[in-house]
Amino acid sequence: MKEKNLSIELLKFMAVIIVMNGHMDVLYGKWDFLATGGAIGDALFFFVSGYTIFLGSFGRFDNWYKRRIKRVYPSVIAWAAVLSFWNFKQLTVVQLVNGGGYWFISCIMLYYVVLWVVRRFAEHKPLIPIFVCCFGVVIWYYMDSSCTDAMYGNNYFKWMFFFLFMLIGAYIGNSTLKIKFRFWSDVVSMSLSLVLFYGIQIVGDRYSLMSVFQLLTLMPLIGVALFGYKLCCSEVAVRMMHTKLGWCIRLISGLCLEVYIVQVTLIPLLANTIASLFPFSFLITFVAIIFVAYLTRCIGRVFSQLFDKEDMDWGKVFKAVS
Repeated sequence: MKEKNLSIELLKFMAVIIVMNGHMDVLYGKWDFLATGGAIGDALFFFVSGYTIFLGSFGRFDNWYKRRIKRVYPSVIAWAAVLSFWNFKQLTVVQLVNGGGYWFISCIMLYYVVLWVVRRFAEHKPLIPIFVCCFGVVIWYYMDSSCTDAMYGNNYFKWMFFFLFMLIGAYIGNSTLKIKFRFWSDVVSMSLSLVLFYGIQIVGDRYSLMSVFQLLTLMPLIGVALFGYKLCCSEVAVRMMHTKLGWCIRLISGLCLEVYIVQVTLIPLLANTIASLFPFSFLITFVAIIFVAYLTRCIGRVFSQLFDKEDMDWGKVFKAVS
């Protein structure tokens, strides 16, 4: 069995932590401005999701898409079952098919359709797909005035520009886009990308006339994903991933999808009872999310195996790190 790319596992872990932090404003209280990074976490998530998409078996669309469904939906169904058993939320069949109401599930399932077409006709030709995506982003941004105020908010515009990160991840994953690794140069570039990403947003928030330039934040955001990946490929990072700490990182990164799903419900629920325990409330919430995400994945694996021809493999169900 091919060993997983440890650099991608580390980047996925970073996405998990950053996204969780972006949703923990209810735990920060008056320090809620520290609950940031949601857009960065999403960018990393879509980048790593695209990284391996051109590497696996291809073939007919129906069989290829079936494998994507089999990876994503067992956990969605498992979490819906947990919520129902918990008597917390009942999901209809339509809501389940629509990804359980989680925007990133519907979004990524749509991306898979487009990516199959891209792989079929432009697997090693990144220029046209990336240009078309960038052109669409610019046109949408300047035709929809609401995007200038909240381009990373609850809107469909982000469905367009986050696809760019999956494309870049896919073409880097299959080595079509070549990159060079220079550790200290990458550290500086990563830091500069972060400063520009937040700096442009701060200026746009304070000066309404500058808000039209919020689209420029996509450039440093791409830089964060790209240089973040390069740093995760560094010798020190790979060496760390072979330690016990690396095993813990792989455990959490393997729960990336499930963490995305369960945190939306768990964070506000826990905040009602443990917010007063600040700052320990973060550790409690983090452990609770990881445990429930692991439980959700186990239940999802049970559902998945129930419809396989093979016998039940309970070792695979509870296996923490693949």
